[in-house]
Amino acid sequence: MKLKSAIPVTCALIEYEGKVLIAQRSAQQERGGYWEFPGGKLEAGEEETGGLKREIQEELEVRVKPVTKLPEVVYQYPDKTIRLMPWRCILTKGGIPKPVEHVQVLWVEPQALMQYTLSNADIEVARHYLRFLSNQTDE
Repeated sequence: MKLKSAIPVTCALIEYEGKVLIAQRSAQQERGGYWEFPGGKLEAGEEETGGLKREIQEELEVRVKPVTKLPEVVYQYPDKTIRLMPWRCILTKGGIPKPVEHVQVLWVEPQALMQYTLSNADIEVARHYLRFLSNQTDE
């Protein structure tokens, strides 16, 4: 799998009061009905956190502050390869996230993430995130 040909995609693990936000894709989209961490493709020459903030503003009509970068996930879907760059984020402005490009959004307990039908690349992101949280509580 060539990393160079992978599509750069950011995603936000937006935290609020001990929960994390997930968004459900519409039935008309690829992988319709699956849950994911909101985000999207970087534009040419766009910086990672700048692209993430732009995507979250477009998709949820809120602003976030990326605080911790989590390990990247390279995932090969049948039609493309993506390089998913996840960030733990906090809400900074905008109130309640609105599902502009999704069917719905939910605040879930991190430990409940695996009970949802996550998009394949997001499963690995969720695993990294849970490991990260586990290491935080161990310290």
